[in-house]
Amino acid sequence: MGCGLRYFNQLIQAVGLLLVSCNTQAEPLRVITLSPSLTELVYAIGAGDTLVGVIEGSDYPDDALNLPIVGNYHSINIEVILSLKPDLVLTWASGNSKQQLNRLSALGIASFSAQEGRLDQLPQTLRSLGKRLNHEHEAEQGAQEFERELQQLRQQYSQQQPLTVFFPISVDPLMSFAPSSWMNQQLEICGLQNIVDTTPVSYPILSWEFLLLENPELIISNDPIYWQRYPQLNAVQQQQFIHVNPDYLHRLTPRTLLGVRSLCEQADIFRKKKRLQTL
Repeated sequence: MGCGLRYFNQLIQAVGLLLVSCNTQAEPLRVITLSPSLTELVYAIGAGDTLVGVIEGSDYPDDALNLPIVGNYHSINIEVILSLKPDLVLTWASGNSKQQLNRLSALGIASFSAQEGRLDQLPQTLRSLGKRLNHEHEAEQGAQEFERELQQLRQQYSQQQPLTVFFPISVDPLMSFAPSSWMNQQLEICGLQNIVDTTPVSYPILSWEFLLLENPELIISNDPIYWQRYPQLNAVQQQQFIHVNPDYLHRLTPRTLLGVRSLCEQADIFRKKKRLQTL
C-alpha cells in the first residue's frame, strides 16, 4: 500500500511538472521592439503574435500599424512600456539610448540587444531571435534563404564594371554614409563605388562643394526633380537616377535584398549604357 501510494504521488508530481512545462511553452511572450527593423524581423520569423508594442515608424507589415507606440527614435516612454507588461524588449545596440535601456534593466525588464552589423550577419540575428522567441524553424528557413539570395547577388553583380554613386540619406543637411557603414555593402554588391571616402564618422555631413567635386555618375534618389538644380552633375546631365523603396535600403531586414536586387538591376542598365557610349 505504501509503495502504491508513493508511486501515485510520484505520478501526480510528474504530471504536474509536465503541465507546468506545457503551460510555460504555450504561454506567449509579450514582446516590445524599439526599432522598425526589429519589428520586421519579429514578423519575418513568424513571431508577430508576440508583439504588444512597437517604436514609431514600425509600418511593416500592416499588422504592426495596429500595435501601441512606445516612443520614437529620440526617446521611449517608460510608463507606456511598463503598462504593456512586456516579458522582453528588443533593442538595437547602437540605436537606443543607453540611459533609458539601463532604466528598463533596473526595473527588471529583460532585453535582447541586436547589433547593426554587416549584411551577412543578419542571418545570425534571425537565428538568435528565433531561439529567443521559440521560432527557430521559421528563423532558420529565413536565414538560409537570405544567405542564398545574398550569395547569388554577389556572384552576379559585384565584379561588374564599377560606377561612382552618391546615396544621400538626407539633403538638408546633406548626409550620406562612409564605407564602414553596413549600407555601403549594398553598393559593393552591385559593383558601385561610393564617392564618400573613408571617414571616422559612419554617417558624415557633407558639403555641396564636395558633391560637385566628386561628380558621381549615379544618384540614388526617389526625387530626381530636386536634383535638377545641379545641372553640372554628371548624374543630372545624363538623368541617371536610381529609385528604390527607402525602407528596403535603410532597414536591415530580409526585405533589404529586394532593394539590393532593384539597385543592382538599375545600375546594370546604366552600366550597359556607358559601355555602348564608349564603343
